[in-house]
Parts: sequence; C-alpha cells; structure tokens
Amino acid sequence: MTAAVGGFFEIAGVVNWNSTIGGASGAFPNDEGVPGIPGSGVASADRYVVAIETILELKAGVSYRFAVNSDDGFRLSFGWMQ
Repeated sequence: MTAAVGGFFEIAGVVNWNSTIGGASGAFPNDEGVPGIPGSGVASADRYVVAIETILELKAGVSYRFAVNSDDGFRLSFGWMQ
C-alpha cells in the first residue's frame, strides 16, 4: 500500500481490513488494519466509511469469483466503462 495522496491510498493485491489486525476476525484470514484510521489494528475503530473503486480487465469466457464480507453491510456493483 502506498501512502495517502489527496486522501486516497493505492493498494495492490487483496483488500482485507479489520479494526483489529491479525488472525481471521472475519471470513478471510490475515486481516490488516484500516489505512488512515487512527487506532486501527489496536481496538475498535468503528464509525468510518470506505469506498473502494477499481478497474478490472476480465477475459471473456472465464469464470471469476468475487467475495465481500461485513457486519455492517456492503454493496458490490459492476458496470461497463465507455
């Protein structure tokens, strides 16, 4: 992950954040602290909102699986870029 630039972080790889790091607090192992949230990784750092946007180049005829998990809800949507 790169440092915040203009309030944004660049993250290469899997986004797997939790307010307490280590282990598998959710459905996915190896949790990381939430970037830019003071105290993240030590104690509860609730009351924050994140928006994650990405561009994926997916090949036709190939199956892909996407997974999300949250105790507070989420929305996963896909669209076409023109």
